[in-house]
Amino acid sequence: MTAPEKAIESREVPLTPEQIAELKGICARTLSAHPELSPWIRNIPISKNEQLPFLPIRCFRLANVSRFSEPGQGKHGDWTKEFLSSGSTNALRARHRMAAQGLAAYRTSSCEGLVAVEKCFGIASTTPIVSLVPSHEVWPDSSLAAMLSFWREAGFDVHWVDLEQGAGNLERQLSELQRNTNHFQEFILFGTSLHHLQIAQWQKTVRKGQPFIDAKQVWCFDTGGTKGRTQSVSQATLHSSIRSWFNESCRVSLLSEYGMCELSSQAYSLHEPHSQTFRCAPSLKVLAVSPELDRILPSGEKGFLGFIDFANVDSWPCIISEDLGTTLETENDIFSLEGRAPDATVKGCSLNVRETYRFDIDTTTTPLSFATATAADQSSLQNNTTLKRKLFSAHEFLSSIQKDAWTNSTLADLEGCLENWSAPENEAQLSSAVSLKGETIAIVASANIPISWFFPVTHAWLMQAESIILYLPSTRQDDPISAIVRRQIKSLVDAFNLLTRNDFIAIRNERLLEDSSYREAHRLLVFGTDGTIKTISDELFRRKSKTKLIGLGHFQNSFQVQNETSSSFVANVCAQWMGRGCLTPVELELPPAWSPASCAEFCKDVFKELSAELSQRAFENKSIVTSSLHQFAHQHNLAEVRALAAQSALGLTIWQDSKIGAVVVDLTRTQQLPEDLLQKTREFAGCGWVNIVHGRQAPLLPLESPAPGLWEKHQGYYWQDWFFRTGKDGE
Repeated sequence: MTAPEKAIESREVPLTPEQIAELKGICARTLSAHPELSPWIRNIPISKNEQLPFLPIRCFRLANVSRFSEPGQGKHGDWTKEFLSSGSTNALRARHRMAAQGLAAYRTSSCEGLVAVEKCFGIASTTPIVSLVPSHEVWPDSSLAAMLSFWREAGFDVHWVDLEQGAGNLERQLSELQRNTNHFQEFILFGTSLHHLQIAQWQKTVRKGQPFIDAKQVWCFDTGGTKGRTQSVSQATLHSSIRSWFNESCRVSLLSEYGMCELSSQAYSLHEPHSQTFRCAPSLKVLAVSPELDRILPSGEKGFLGFIDFANVDSWPCIISEDLGTTLETENDIFSLEGRAPDATVKGCSLNVRETYRFDIDTTTTPLSFATATAADQSSLQNNTTLKRKLFSAHEFLSSIQKDAWTNSTLADLEGCLENWSAPENEAQLSSAVSLKGETIAIVASANIPISWFFPVTHAWLMQAESIILYLPSTRQDDPISAIVRRQIKSLVDAFNLLTRNDFIAIRNERLLEDSSYREAHRLLVFGTDGTIKTISDELFRRKSKTKLIGLGHFQNSFQVQNETSSSFVANVCAQWMGRGCLTPVELELPPAWSPASCAEFCKDVFKELSAELSQRAFENKSIVTSSLHQFAHQHNLAEVRALAAQSALGLTIWQDSKIGAVVVDLTRTQQLPEDLLQKTREFAGCGWVNIVHGRQAPLLPLESPAPGLWEKHQGYYWQDWFFRTGKDGE
């Protein structure tokens, strides 16, 4: 057999004619109830002569993917149960509706999956299951909670632990169960990553890292975080923490469950300890779909994980997830999980503020600071904070930063931000005002660009602030740039502290809500999304904190193209900071007088230049090049935009370079843009995605410099003015 023939064969999904007919029948029934799903469908070949209709998984968030209509009354074939996703990936939660037939299929598949994993690891069917996931009565919308209830109804020995009263409740309830029964020396511990992290935090602080569970054998199943939803916790760190809960004599088997609201079947670890390899339950088949969402990939080639779930009888059985992975054994439905799609992960402005826990605190590097200066320098300058402060020059600053954290392109971006740095009159005015004298200011840094916090900090220094507490953004396993940004921020902090001869800026690696330092700050300045700002605001209100919150929330920028503006200049502006800056233009407005042909030609040229610019920037940093995530960037968002355009009968021209993640959407061909399409294209733009409109098709986004300098306005206000405002829109 030739290599091409082998590749074609490996793409085939082994299904019988009866199974194919069953799957198509379920899809046809749902499509008949909701024909608006039609633009979303991806007909993907599963063999030389057959194809199946797949839906991107986000359809469950954006449409009614079920055979039922509104509302569900539980009568005459209507849906009786609606499960909702956790909402950890997006505020808009997925919905999965079922009636008696679907619930019965879910119950059967869930129990078959448990039996299969118990058989795989030699776990007796009578082994007690301790669930950290609340019961179905407590979490009525959770399909995961329902699964545990199905197990209990099927005769499995399930016990629920109430962690709402504190993580220490696990220790108390286990002790009680072990006193009253003999078989609790061996048990299954089942919970989400967030539950396990909650316990780990409790053990770390209350139990001082000491074991607190006495057992001989425990099979610990983790679900949720291992597929990327808890972005900053490595599997090794989580496993190490869980092992420390038990005495050394206890055998701890670390395993994982893979499931989601949109599926009625699950997958479980193939190996112990868990190695990101899963085997599907009998009712679930797995495949890898190409980045373009149009074909099945051979075994071993990374793609979006697709699933055929025979238990999804009330919704849609053929789904393309936003998880990345490879199929290993098609016949046995074994796959390797390799992360999340970048669509919704690389654009978060501030990734270090979450209502979760974090255990990858970086303590390996000690920032350079005034403390590392010579004794003579310290002696002569130790009273610097009491003097009228002066600003160092841009040249001094650029000469002081550690260059190993920067590439040629990012250094050029940094230099551009420091243009027009010297303004003696402004500097003297701020130094004389001493408006922040004695104050401690906490700042949450942006995860997308390293420079934004630097401007308000410089103003705070001149205005006699006492100190700055700077919270670094979290690293993400599926976003190599976030780690680069952290290193760059540290290098800027080092240079600032050296030049001011004072440890003015103190770095915090912890998440904001885990650390108590910010509560003592007079002001808290947040570069983050509106959701991030609300999370912090709610926390400050709950604690009755007097800290003044200053939120620089979600902000999008546009660029007005003039007749003389070159496509190369526009591409350079849109590529600054890899297109991730909160002020990077996400929309270009072309002159109203331009003809359709001129618009089309300009769009094509911008795309060509943007792709080349981003490619060069990525090439300068090997960790970006080797991540191979760019080919998966924007793909699900583009599928959504294309579906919206099809529903509105609009013809869109989309230019895409999947090798680097460059996207240019030409919206100039229609006179009036539908509001939902305009909103989505703006929401998805950034990170290499640029929209182009014509004339006054829509209200223009704000025009502002992609990197406002020290003395320029940001969102309409000078940096020093932001310290005396609250909220996104001011007082």
